[in-house]
Amino acid sequence: MYRVGFGDCFLVTLPTDAGKTHILIDCGVHSRGNVGTLKKTVENLALECEGHLALVVATHAHQDHISGFGLHADIFKTVRVDHVWLPWTEDGEDKQAIGLRRLRDGMTAALASRFAAAPASLSAKAVFELATGNAAALDLLKAGINGGAVRYLAGGDRIDENAVGIPGLGVRVLGPPRDTSLLGRMAPPSSDRFLRTAGDGAAAGGPVQLFSRN
Repeated sequence: MYRVGFGDCFLVTLPTDAGKTHILIDCGVHSRGNVGTLKKTVENLALECEGHLALVVATHAHQDHISGFGLHADIFKTVRVDHVWLPWTEDGEDKQAIGLRRLRDGMTAALASRFAAAPASLSAKAVFELATGNAAALDLLKAGINGGAVRYLAGGDRIDENAVGIPGLGVRVLGPPRDTSLLGRMAPPSSDRFLRTAGDGAAAGGPVQLFSRN
């Protein structure tokens, strides 16, 4: 588990009859919680895995989980990768995923416009920035990084044994779900406002706060 700051990066090493096998789970840091170790982290994991990753897993497309793949693509491209797993929500050929991304992109654009019109609190900006600026990382992951076979997975998917050719490795995927009723529960109720102006919300030019103070 690498210390990158506000982010995640895990290198899992498994013993096999053929020697050590390596799995990377996420590699990213939030720009507002960056302790400056991400480049050294990527350099070290490339050294530790001896230039070969059996599997790279990107759990979801937030800055604190995948930004390293974009920021340090040059290092990742020196590592041979067998498999890349991504959530089904990033599949460019999945109609349901395309619809979800359109909603997400529309919300992001609306928030960007709102922040341009009024000052925003640091906490509100920090949440907004999680979902922005990740295109380069996603492009690298969707391309397989360096030779990897790309697979999109959903909650409930199972691989009972020998996942990605690793003897005895079984996988049960927890999310994201495909069930539209479950996905719908992730959206806030229409009566709630998770981003609002300060005070009673009526003052023009008031700073955007993350949550109501009431």
